[in-house]
Amino acid sequence: MLNLCLKNSAQVILNCVSTLNMATTHLGGCVVALYVL
Repeated sequence: MLNLCLKNSAQVILNCVSTLNMATTHLGGCVVALYVL
């Protein structure tokens, strides 16, 4: 039971991290586009 719980939290954390990564990458792209323009 505990193992499953730990597995689920790891998955949630990974999802959060990847979402954050995508958001920062998107933001970085916007900033670069603004500089280029």
